[in-house]
Amino acid sequence: MVINFDLDKVLNTVANIILGAYRVFFFPVVLAHKMADGGLKLKKAEITVDAKLKFKDSQSIENPEKEEIEFGQIDALSRKNVRLFVNRLIENFSPDCLINLQRNLKNTKINTEFFYNLYHGIDSSGHFKAREDGKINRVEVDSRPVLFHELFHVATHRRISDSLEFDGFEQEEKREDGKWHSLGSALNEGYTELMTDRYFKKEKLKGLSYEYQVSVVRKIEQVIGRDKMEQLYLTSNPKGLFDALTMYISEVEAKILFFNNDRLLLNKPSKKNAMSEEDVKKTLEEIDRILVNLFVTKETRRLNNQEISEDEYRENITDFTQSFAKEVELNGHKYQVSNKACEETMAVLNNPMFRHVR
Repeated sequence: MVINFDLDKVLNTVANIILGAYRVFFFPVVLAHKMADGGLKLKKAEITVDAKLKFKDSQSIENPEKEEIEFGQIDALSRKNVRLFVNRLIENFSPDCLINLQRNLKNTKINTEFFYNLYHGIDSSGHFKAREDGKINRVEVDSRPVLFHELFHVATHRRISDSLEFDGFEQEEKREDGKWHSLGSALNEGYTELMTDRYFKKEKLKGLSYEYQVSVVRKIEQVIGRDKMEQLYLTSNPKGLFDALTMYISEVEAKILFFNNDRLLLNKPSKKNAMSEEDVKKTLEEIDRILVNLFVTKETRRLNNQEISEDEYRENITDFTQSFAKEVELNGHKYQVSNKACEETMAVLNNPMFRHVR
């Protein structure tokens, strides 16, 4: 009996069986090893980060003697709320965290519109501007809800020199070209709004601004810890945050986390040089990957150190991946996010062959 068969089809079938077995059995085990060795590995970044963007020491300026916080040129409408702000920070933080507030508030002039105490509109706005000579800072607001946000900028501004300033998690540096270059603006605005919502939610009487940026810093805080994040923020120490991140991810990944968030914050869809929708989505996806890697790496270390059980490990990572939004609104535009990093992580955790390798 002669059997005719197509050799190419047979080889194709065998190849597909081997590939399927690799995907189902071997790949999850390899990925589990990678998680045990330091988290899910990211693809190489497609975005080139400016090599000159390096964090500098913000703690070198001599601190004043701790004394009673003085009020600057504050109009009658604002004074009550400024006192509320100062007292609440004194109640919740050590004097070491309030040095910037002590230094800056006495040199700050606050201007408000006449009806701002009565106005709680969604489209309210505010602005904090530090003078380059370090003498008079200005806060301009048109409603009470944004006053507390702007006061946090006053409380976290640190001027080192004529060419170097820090604002919470943001570093601003004047280079040889005479232009100011910043790094960390998005994370700073996100954490400023998070702090405002956390400590003045009742007084704010409005929802979150910088909603996406807040979601990012919330996830970072889950890894770094609330106490440490707040202390770094109030002492204007972005380098401290960067160093804390690099305990779990590479320096390149940490810098991309700062840089990509700044790109999204500064992107104006109506401008000619705006990022394309595809570029925005890729940037959001890369930020997600870094955040997932950050969290998984920390939880893997905790599991290896027997600080948590495997059930807790699985539950914590599941909760974290489920906290990512599938739709993100940036500058008035909505973007659908793939959440690939979350899906890949959960595929490993839910695979029957998954065994965490210590």
